[in-house]
Amino acid sequence: MNDNVSTHTPLIPMSEMFGSNTNETSDSRQPMEQQKSSQRASLKYVLEIIESELDSLAKVQTSNNEEIKKRLTEIQSFRESNLVVVGAISGLKKIREKI
Repeated sequence: MNDNVSTHTPLIPMSEMFGSNTNETSDSRQPMEQQKSSQRASLKYVLEIIESELDSLAKVQTSNNEEIKKRLTEIQSFRESNLVVVGAISGLKKIREKI
C-alpha cells in the first residue's frame, strides 16, 4: 500500500462539504434567493444610473434646443435687418439714377 494515503477522518464532514439529503432544498434555496436579491439590487442600481444619465441628457438636449432657437431667432432678425438695408440701398440707387 501507499504510505502517503491519509486514514484520519476529514476535518469537515462530507455531508457539510457536499450537502446532505436532509433539508437540502431549504439549504440550496436560501443562497439562490440571496443571489437573486443581490442581482435585483444590482440591476436596480444600474437602472437608477441609466435613468439619471438619461435625465441629464434630456436637460442638455433641452438646453441645446433653447440655444438653437435663440440663435435661429438672432439669424432671422439679422436677415430681416439685412433685407431692410438691401432694400434701402436699392431704393437709393433708383433715386440716384433719377437724379
